[in-house]
Amino acid sequence: MKLSLALEIAGNQLQDYDDTLQVYQTARTQDWDSLSMAGPAAESARENLHRYIAELQEPSRQADHAAAILYAYAALQRQQEKLLERVTRFFGDIDHLPLAGHAQAFLLDKIRGLGEALDFACAAELSAMCNPELNRPPQRLGDVPELSLPALHELNYAMADTEVQELLDAHPDTLLLEVSEGRMVALVAPEGLSTEPAQITTFVPGVNSSDASGWSGQLERGRALAQNTGGATAVWLGYQAPKHALPAVNSQPAQAAAQELTRFQKSLRQRFPTAQSTLIGYSYGSVVAGYAAATSGEAAGGKRKNHHQLADDLVYVGSPGIPAEGANPPGIRTWAATNAHDPIGLATGPFGGIHGIDPSHPLSGIPELPGANELPGDHSSYWDDPAFLEGLRKISKPN
Repeated sequence: MKLSLALEIAGNQLQDYDDTLQVYQTARTQDWDSLSMAGPAAESARENLHRYIAELQEPSRQADHAAAILYAYAALQRQQEKLLERVTRFFGDIDHLPLAGHAQAFLLDKIRGLGEALDFACAAELSAMCNPELNRPPQRLGDVPELSLPALHELNYAMADTEVQELLDAHPDTLLLEVSEGRMVALVAPEGLSTEPAQITTFVPGVNSSDASGWSGQLERGRALAQNTGGATAVWLGYQAPKHALPAVNSQPAQAAAQELTRFQKSLRQRFPTAQSTLIGYSYGSVVAGYAAATSGEAAGGKRKNHHQLADDLVYVGSPGIPAEGANPPGIRTWAATNAHDPIGLATGPFGGIHGIDPSHPLSGIPELPGANELPGDHSSYWDDPAFLEGLRKISKPN
């Protein structure tokens, strides 16, 4: 049975229940009111009956409301089912063409994700009738572990503002994992996302990355990383980054963001327990990653117990300094790279600086990213440098 039909049948059953209650209320009221009885006892009986009938009005109202919800979602699911049938039929006619299979898989994932999101939203709306305080929209990846990522994307897309929706429309290979005012976490998967990916990267940008006008550029960097490493990249714009270099001397935003980053990485690990995980902290984002590494705790366990809950590999790129405890945290391989002409190197040194030690200095004890430290570039040229990207590719290979 199709889900749309099941929802419609459930709506009919609730409507029948409501109709039965309405008939019962009307009949009992008329029966008692028509009786030629008088006196205190009769009046007391009528009052009790009217009180009882009034108590039935709330379940009747709820049944009518729930039926309306089911009918609305049945209509939406019917449209989704028709679209799924049309797309399947269309690709059946062109399956001999190159790339048809890839395009079909991409579209079917989107359409099935929409159906799953509609199902989740219907259940949540029905549940909210009874417990409105307990049924708030999901804010974090870990809030809805039962939802597939395509379904979570559709749910978040529906709640996002117009600016974010337009951004995602321009980046169709991107799944929206988290969204709220001033923050976004999106997974860029140019080759599609396997249910058990071999490798996954999280990219944490730095100063001014909370400015939504620059999010498209951050997604482009995430795409370059994904294409280079062969796995999807989560672009983590999940904190209030400093807007300029001067406020970035304050480490408090990084310390607060580190807790959120650790939470996200733990949720990502639970989604993909066997994937090789790489965390890249860039500029002020490396400070965030450094505090997360210093406080993230033990290995995650699960299918591969050697995996750390934060990441398998942590890369500090163009860093203004990290806490010393984040240099070599147990269970995580750390790497570092700073370009030769990156002025951010002036903010730190081997013995400390504004935010801590320089992770790319030999005295830090952190290995250089293979073939990628002291390259002849500046603070913004890492993501276009083949040597730097090759270094990332080397350390991101699944073990």
